[in-house]
Amino acid sequence: MARVWAAIGVCASLLGTLDLAFATRGGPGITGYVSESGVAGAPHALAYRLALLILVVATGAAALTLRGPARLAASVLGIAVPFLLVSSAARCSAGCPLPPFQRPTAGDLLHAGASIVAVGLCALAMLAAAWRSVDRWVRAVSRWLAVVTFPVLTAMAVGLLAIGHGVFTGVVERVALLGCLGWLVAVCALGLRRPG
Repeated sequence: MARVWAAIGVCASLLGTLDLAFATRGGPGITGYVSESGVAGAPHALAYRLALLILVVATGAAALTLRGPARLAASVLGIAVPFLLVSSAARCSAGCPLPPFQRPTAGDLLHAGASIVAVGLCALAMLAAAWRSVDRWVRAVSRWLAVVTFPVLTAMAVGLLAIGHGVFTGVVERVALLGCLGWLVAVCALGLRRPG
């Protein structure tokens, strides 16, 4: 069954990533948050919501794939799933305003908070797999992606708290998401080689 979850994880991760890339077309551009693609009236708001739901499936499948080789990482990813669901259900308002530079609505805070927690948990799962996986390939891939992704995640946090909305934060958000999504694809792809 692990290989089935791995296959679902690979397919859903790739499909969700492609759908997310499609959904951001015609949106705010590189200066805006990815979430702005899901605001009411955005050209591809439905595609954005669908991408998040597909990524919920991808995250759950990755958690199930990692149960054997990286139990701690699997548990952390499992905790991320409901936060992704909240993120997909809660919409932010136009511009997705966030403190400390803008005045957000409750929906903005709910969406952003759930999204940030989900990405943070994915990063934590990556670290857990890098540290405690019994599969040396999962451990190695997780270590390399953590080395690449964690500085970008740190830059994203700095951008959100110290710079606010703009090119810097928009770019690092996209690169950080790419690191997390790439890790999901990689660990699920590695799961395809395991028996069962």
